[in-house]
Amino acid sequence: MIDVRSGLAKELKEKNPAMLSTHCVIHRQALASKTLPQKLRHTLDSAIRIVNRIKSSALNSRLFTLLCEDLDSDHKVLLFHTKVRWLSKGNMLARFYELKEDVIIFLEFKEKHDFLTMVKDDTFQWRLAYLTDIFDSLNELNLKLPGRNNTIISNYDYIQGFISKLQLWNQKVSSENVISFSRLFEVIKNNILDANLKADIKTHLQALQDEFRRYYRDINSESPIWYMTRKPFVVDVSQLPEEVQEEFLEMARP
Repeated sequence: MIDVRSGLAKELKEKNPAMLSTHCVIHRQALASKTLPQKLRHTLDSAIRIVNRIKSSALNSRLFTLLCEDLDSDHKVLLFHTKVRWLSKGNMLARFYELKEDVIIFLEFKEKHDFLTMVKDDTFQWRLAYLTDIFDSLNELNLKLPGRNNTIISNYDYIQGFISKLQLWNQKVSSENVISFSRLFEVIKNNILDANLKADIKTHLQALQDEFRRYYRDINSESPIWYMTRKPFVVDVSQLPEEVQEEFLEMARP
């Protein structure tokens, strides 16, 4: 990140035309992660509305906290979702999922029948479980990227690894295998994966792959330069630019 120094890359390239520049990896990861099919988006928005309804009133928040205490719940409060902080979406979903039984009891007490019917619905709970799982994975990736000792190479390896996971998950879901999504696996148990849910998950996983590839077009694992920096002792020297071949051989000697 270079913040307000928007002309820095241009000035550096004037000094060294061979220099490579790239946009913020973390910002692009957040943008790529915002794709959701309509039905999954509706489930997410519904969860946000329920949380905001409970949190919007100090009395409601206090009553919900007292209810959770009476039920010996691990958590006592729901978390707000904010569009400003990307991680808040995953954190909010995880807390909502953990407290969903408490939410149902609270909605019954407050006679919020529209929300109550929604939360009790099996399809809603399946979609909520999947969303919580996938946002956990996205948040895990997000937390890896800003590490103190990270480089553009290590971050791109994280991104490429996540794209490979998306491909694997999509293949498994095609065979109705959701073991990679722990909450969804638990809530479905021995039941057959709903066909509509399966289609939505596959659509979402494919959309995530497409968006990550679109935002990270500069990742080219076949490029000799990238390969040289990641695996210098196995790269084919003949594939490198001639002007660096001899210098590279000296550098790569064990």
